[in-house]
Order: sequence, then C-alpha cells, then structure tokens
Amino acid sequence: MSGVLQGNDWSRLVPPAGSTWTPKRTVSVCIPCRNPSHNLERTLDALALQTYPLDLVEVVVADDGSDEPLELPDRWPFPVRVVRLEPQPGFGAGRARNAAARAATGEVLVLLDADVVPEKQVLACYLRWFETRTDVVAMGLCRFAETGDLDDEALLALVRTGGLAAHFVGRDVDDQSWRETTFRATDDLRVESVDAFRIVVGATFAVSAERYAAVGGFRELGIRGIEDTEIGYRLHADGCVLVLDRDADHWHQGRRTIAADRRDAIREARTPYVQR
Repeated sequence: MSGVLQGNDWSRLVPPAGSTWTPKRTVSVCIPCRNPSHNLERTLDALALQTYPLDLVEVVVADDGSDEPLELPDRWPFPVRVVRLEPQPGFGAGRARNAAARAATGEVLVLLDADVVPEKQVLACYLRWFETRTDVVAMGLCRFAETGDLDDEALLALVRTGGLAAHFVGRDVDDQSWRETTFRATDDLRVESVDAFRIVVGATFAVSAERYAAVGGFRELGIRGIEDTEIGYRLHADGCVLVLDRDADHWHQGRRTIAADRRDAIREARTPYVQR
C-alpha cells in the first residue's frame, strides 16, 4: 500500500496477508572495502544464495586504496565490478560507498559491508518495500558473532538452510542492543521520533538510487561512526520513511574488535558532528 503516512508509521506499507508480488526492480549491492580478508568472498557467496532473482542483481565493490589492487574471481551468478580508489589516510567508508553508488546501475542501492553475511531472504525483504514508493529507507538487523569455527562450506550451508540463528543460540552474540533501545521506545520505528535516524547503520540498509542522489550520498568526513548517522539524518529530514524489517537478518563475521581507548577517541572526534 502507498499514500500518506502518519509520521513514520510504516504499518500502512505492509501488504494484506496472503498477497503476492513479482520482483522487478534492479538492485545494486554496494560494498566498501580496504585490504579485505577472505570474508569478502564469503559475503559474495552468501549473496549468490539470495531468494531475490539474481538476474536483477549486481554488486559493486569499491576498493578504498588497498595495498594491493583488489582482484576478484569471476564465479558469481551476477556481475561483480570493482571500482578502485587511490589510497588516502583516515576512515574512507563514506567515499567508498559513494564511489560504489556512482558506478551502480540499480534502481535500489543496498549498502553492505565486506564482512557482513546476509541471510538468504535479505534482498527480497528490502526490495519489497520499494514496490510502490521510493521514499523508503529499509533497515535490517545485524548481529556480531564469531564465525572463525565455520569453514566456507559450513557457513554457506547455514545460509542456504536458514540455520544461522539456530547455530548461534547460546553463543556470545552482540545484537547491537543500543539500537534495540530505540526500537522498543518507538514500536520498531512506527512511532515518530526526531532522533530515530541515529539507528541507521551503513553496513546494512537499502535506499532508492533516486533518494540517495537527492540527498548527496554520504558526507565524506573520514570519521568512523558519524557518516552513517549523518546520512540517516538527511534522509529522515528529506521525508524518507525509516522501516525496520526484522526479517532482514545479517551476521557480522567476528566480534567487535575496537579497543576501549580507540573507541573513546572515535567518540571524541565525532561529538561536534553529533551535536550539530
């Protein structure tokens, strides 16, 4: 359904029970990376298992000045293009995401990090929200878990069978509780909140190419932890509907590794931007 919404209440966009849809929108998965590990190929392998029609999918990987130019094999059922950026110091995810978006041809952009594994239904979950309108920012959940004990075959078997959540039951998993605090306070974003944009995470969200271009993409601030928040602010201020799709589940390959002193330095650097 489409039409006028009350605040950010995206409930009106939920189709009636039993309804079906035929996917038709093209999608570009935009992945920034710098000196990626083998996890990037595992992420691409997971994308190859998506239930969304793969003939509507392309992947653009922005190589943000890796020490050795990134080269990827030609073995996926969708085109994978690498955009090479010249090295520069500092945090470069914003400029890499912008480079990937500029090279993309899809109607919808899915922002995904190189070490994040999407479950097989993620693209279908995202794209269904764009069936009738382009002013949507669709977001899923991202959990941080140790995947080092899973070889490629075992990991992809879990993606293929939808078994990742069951595999990690009882294990140490970071489910980004800071986002859940906002979700609880806003009924999963259905209640309008002036600061709901804070939960936008650049590693896992979808936006139409039209709206991404309209707000100018990411601000290339070179500061970790603020570029996501800042584009979330502009998209929300531009009238986009922030949708939380709990079926769009992602798994970060590995626990958080930022040391406490580095985390404090990041917070200090971004504080002036957050206040503005």
